[in-house]
Amino acid sequence: MRLPLLLFFSILPLFSFAQGNTEIYLAEIDPSDSTNRLSNLTNITNQPGYDSQPYFLNDDKILYAGGRQGASEIMLYDLRLKESKQYNIPTAGGEYSPQPIPESDKISAVRLDPDGLQRLYAYGPDGSEELLFDPLVVAYYLWFDEETLVASAIQEESLNMVVARTGDDSVILQQKNTGRSFHAIPQSDQISYISKENDQWTIKSLHPDSGATQVIIPTLPGKEDCVWLPDGSVLMADNTMIYRFDPKTDRAWEPWADLSSYPVQNINRLAISPDGTKIALVAEPVTSGPAQIVQRHLEPFNQGDLDRFVTAFAEEVVVRNFPEDTLYQGQDQLREYYDRFFKKNSSWKVEVTKRMVYKSVVVDEEQVTINGKTHRQATIYETANDKIQSMTFVRTQEPVPGVEQLIDDQLAAYNQGDVKAFAKTYAKDIQLFRYPNQLMAQGQATLKEIYGTLFKANPDLRVTINNRIVIGNRVIDEEQGRMNGQTFGALAIYEVDKGKIQKVTFIQ
Repeated sequence: MRLPLLLFFSILPLFSFAQGNTEIYLAEIDPSDSTNRLSNLTNITNQPGYDSQPYFLNDDKILYAGGRQGASEIMLYDLRLKESKQYNIPTAGGEYSPQPIPESDKISAVRLDPDGLQRLYAYGPDGSEELLFDPLVVAYYLWFDEETLVASAIQEESLNMVVARTGDDSVILQQKNTGRSFHAIPQSDQISYISKENDQWTIKSLHPDSGATQVIIPTLPGKEDCVWLPDGSVLMADNTMIYRFDPKTDRAWEPWADLSSYPVQNINRLAISPDGTKIALVAEPVTSGPAQIVQRHLEPFNQGDLDRFVTAFAEEVVVRNFPEDTLYQGQDQLREYYDRFFKKNSSWKVEVTKRMVYKSVVVDEEQVTINGKTHRQATIYETANDKIQSMTFVRTQEPVPGVEQLIDDQLAAYNQGDVKAFAKTYAKDIQLFRYPNQLMAQGQATLKEIYGTLFKANPDLRVTINNRIVIGNRVIDEEQGRMNGQTFGALAIYEVDKGKIQKVTFIQ
C-alpha cells in the first residue's frame, strides 16, 4: 500500500527521545573466551546528562547523540585518541540517531526542533545541512542503501514502519506498531526490526525491496534494543545481562555476557564494530552498590591517604587470609597495620584486573606492586551499610598445571547430569563449605547422593561460567545456572590437589 508523502505531524511525548542520565560504554569482545567475553569496559562519555544511540562509523570511530550545553548534538568519538568532538554546527534543535549516509561523506540525524517539528537531516563535513524526506516524521531509522530508508515514522499517534526512497519520493507502509531498533542482518540482504503488533514483541526480518517479512524470535520481555554479531547471531540486553540467539542453531535466548560486576545498570542500546571486536552499549551508571563501596578504598590506598582509606571500612571490619585465618579485627587495628605499611614501604600500587560481584560480595583479582615487586592475589570483600565488612585475601601460590581443565571437566559432567563423571573429578574426602568456613557436606558418597538427586529431579539444569580467577591451585568461578526456567547464581572457590577437587567453598 502506498501513502502520499504529505503526512500530518504528530509529535507526542510518547516518541520524544528520553533525556536521562545515560552513558556510553565501550568493551572489547573475545569470542573465544566463554568465561569473560567482554573486557576493559570503559565509560567513553563520562558526563552528566544524555549520551546515547552509538553507531560505529568504522572500527575506530563512533557516532552518538551527546548532550552538550543543554542540547543533543552529533558527537564523534575517536577510539585511538580516546576523545570526543562535535561533528555538526549547533542548531536550534537537538540531533539524535546519527548515522552515515551510504556512498556519501554526510551524516544523517533526526532533528527535534523547538517548534515541535521532527525531521531527518543530512549534515556535511563542511557544515552544510539538507532536509531529507520532507515532511516524513522520522523517529528511528536505518539506511538500507544510499536511496532507501527504513524507518519508524510517527503516523496517527503510533510508530509505523515505512520504506522511503529518494529516487521516486515514495513512502510505503510496511507495518504498524513497530519499535526503534533497525539493523542490517549479516550475510543477508535483509534488515531486522521490532514488531509490536501483539503483546509479545518479536524481532522480524524485512526485505526492503520485496516487502517480505519473517519472525526471527520473540524479544526478551519488554525489550526492544538488539544488535547483530558478524557471525549472524543477535544480542539483546536485560539490565546487566546480555543474551545471544543464533537463528541457525538456537531455540531460545542464551546468556552471553554478565556485566553485573561493573557499575552499570539498565543496558539498552547496543552497537557492534564492523570487525566484531568491540561493543558499545548505553547504560545508566551505578553510583552506589557493592562495587562502588569496594572501589572507595583503592584510590586512597594507592595515594597513601590513611584517613580516607580507613573510612571505607566498617568499625568491626574483619581482615583475614582465606578461608578463616583472622589477621586482625576492627578499624583501629586496620589503621595501625596500614600506618606501619605506608611508613615501611617506599612505593605501592593495587590494580584491579578482574571483578566479580554477587549480591553484597565482591571478588577482585588484583595486581599488587610493592617496592617494584609485583604479585597477583584475589581479595573477597563483604559489604553492608555502605562499608566493607570483611576483607579476605586469597594469596598467590605457584601455578598448578591442569586446574582449569579439571574444573571444566566437572562442569561438563554437571551439565550432562552425569553423576559418575562428576564425582570422578572430586577427592574421596571432598568437603563442601558455605563461605567462609561452614561445612555443609563431606565425602564422595554424600556428594553423589546430593547431586544425583539434583540431576534426576532437574534434567534441564545447566550452569555457565561468567567469569573466572585462577590463583595457584584455586579457581574462583562466577557461575550462572538455569533450572525449571529460573536463573540462579553463585560464586564457587575450588581448591585442587593431586589432580582432584579437594574443597569447594560456595558464596551464595
